[in-house]
Amino acid sequence: MTAAQALHAWLMGFAACVRRRDFQGAQAFFGRRVVGFGSYAPRCVGLPALVQQQWKRIWPNITRFDFDYRRALGVASRDGRMICGMVPWRSTGYRRGKAFRRDGRMTVLLVQRRGRWLALHTHYSLNPGTPQTELRRRAR
Repeated sequence: MTAAQALHAWLMGFAACVRRRDFQGAQAFFGRRVVGFGSYAPRCVGLPALVQQQWKRIWPNITRFDFDYRRALGVASRDGRMICGMVPWRSTGYRRGKAFRRDGRMTVLLVQRRGRWLALHTHYSLNPGTPQTELRRRAR
């Protein structure tokens, strides 16, 4: 499997978990000692912090999350056991019950352990001009 294929497979699996709000399933894509910056959380150290401070605050409030797979880029280490990837993402946020585009970009550092690709670092940021503070629970 090439670095591009591995990155693509990781992104597809993780995005499916986000859309389903499958916090447990998503954790299988990450190392326990992951560190990250989120679109909401300023700094997360460890998987439990990432889940509580970022995922559980954002995922219930968005819909239609996905990555732009055609624009994903990945660079592998010489031994092929580490990939640094970057990819734009898109989602729908809700403000006062009205939908708005909530798009951004992500970088991820993946390492291969026991045949699986795990994220040790992620950094999500919203595209400039995208509202952050007004994100509210989606319309039911």
